Amino acid sequence: LSSPEGLKFLEKNINKTIAAISTTRGCVARCTFCQRYTKGYRAYEPNHFESHIMELKEKYNVGGLWIWDENFGSNKKQCYENARIMKKHDFFWLPEGVRCKSVNYEDLKFYREHNIVSIKFGIETGSQKILDIMEKKSRVEDIYKAISNCKKLDIITSPDALMIGMPGETKETVIE
Repeated sequence: LSSPEGLKFLEKNINKTIAAISTTRGCVARCTFCQRYTKGYRAYEPNHFESHIMELKEKYNVGGLWIWDENFGSNKKQCYENARIMKKHDFFWLPEGVRCKSVNYEDLKFYREHNIVSIKFGIETGSQKILDIMEKKSRVEDIYKAISNCKKLDIITSPDALMIGMPGETKETVIE
């Protein structure tokens, strides 16, 4: 949002509220560090989502959504439809809990065109050895690619949920 477009966006929403919601529950992964109380993975229906955000907009002056999903992006059909709904109702949005492998350049480009401003990936570590121990089913290259794609598209992202202390962790893997 360092562009003139980003400044206009911020000015337009300066008096708006941001609401925190979930659009999915559960996760498609079985990482060794995580204990899920929700079994499986389910996505909320877009029509329920639309009526909910319309109510938030009308009753509470909400103009932005902080999406607290455990696994945003795994159900592309649902994510694309929700992005269309947010654009339709002029909402900006910020998902977190995104697996680096769940979004590609085209997805991020679509989301950017539909008012996404920030995204937080569950990176946990930059060490391939520790990613393998965690059973993340992703590669360090996936992390770099996701962050690089965000930079190309002017989508704010930052390392989130970095973890230190997994079994097998060493000074070297921490530095990685």
